[in-house]
Amino acid sequence: MQVGAVECKHGRLQMQVATVNLIQRMLRKPVTKVKTMNKPCFSFFLTLLLAVSAIPTHAGQRAPLRSPEPGVLCDRYLCVNDKGVSRKLTEKYLSKKAATKLFSQGDFDLTEFTFANRIFCDVKERLCREDRYYGANGERSGAVSRKYTELLFGQ
Repeated sequence: MQVGAVECKHGRLQMQVATVNLIQRMLRKPVTKVKTMNKPCFSFFLTLLLAVSAIPTHAGQRAPLRSPEPGVLCDRYLCVNDKGVSRKLTEKYLSKKAATKLFSQGDFDLTEFTFANRIFCDVKERLCREDRYYGANGERSGAVSRKYTELLFGQ
């Protein structure tokens, strides 16, 4: 029996653990000799610990958009107004380098865009949504973001 082994069966995570009797027997047994961890094993676990601790705790959080002036929204890659993605505003509020990088990606629809925080805006609809995906009925499925719709379109 493996103690703490993890298996994935049929999409569910199952953990095998020792029985209570086995744990009780282990706890009753006196510790007679302290084992030290060998150097390669210690190095591996130390590296693993450092790698896991480097994962940001805010990975699931969405970075808020900023509105440097009324009717303008920016993330770290682009700036937009009620007409769509704007090279001029991206240069003004981010940098010329950011604008060049954005507009050198080829032709794209300037009236539909998704920010880095996954907020999607459509200038033709004059709405911003929580995501850009479609539902089974062919309509946009994301909930309307009143906050960003009002900041961008003033509605």
